[in-house]
Amino acid sequence: MNPSFLVALQGAAIGSVVAGATCYDHLIIDTRGTGELRGTSIGFAAIIDQVKESVPNVGVHYTIYPTTSDVTQFAGATVTNEVLQEHEPTGVEGQAIEAVLLIGNPYRQPLKQGKRGQDCGNSTADASGALDELGLETSDVWYETGNGINVEDLFKPNHRLYGFTPSVIDCSSSFLIDLMEFRN
Repeated sequence: MNPSFLVALQGAAIGSVVAGATCYDHLIIDTRGTGELRGTSIGFAAIIDQVKESVPNVGVHYTIYPTTSDVTQFAGATVTNEVLQEHEPTGVEGQAIEAVLLIGNPYRQPLKQGKRGQDCGNSTADASGALDELGLETSDVWYETGNGINVEDLFKPNHRLYGFTPSVIDCSSSFLIDLMEFRN
């Protein structure tokens, strides 16, 4: 399973060093999955489109990091989980993070809060990730705040196909839209 991650930041500025930089009310940080080219993760393209259609002044920034097509190296999951383990929601950096949306997380643990199946229910609650024993799961505190979910599709093991699953798109975009509108 190749994971992708999406983090939404509130009141973030892209390129603030550059004169005339755009300041957004919400900034989506899109971290592509293993083997994906730099830019939008195909797993998130439709989700981002729905969010941008529903919420004004949303920007998108792509995480830039080296990756490989080796599916044993889940770079996107590792990059995102390490950042989230470094910053608790109560810290300065953590408070800037509005929402954490994970799809196809290889580090997921069974029976954790925030897990959603392809129907946005709990059909994947018992599922474990391929690398769950490594202990790199996103900290429980992100789920406990209600600001984090992990959406999985039992019928499509490759996250790249999630972007073509209407129920996954709707579940994911609704989660982000609700949190963004609440904070406006």
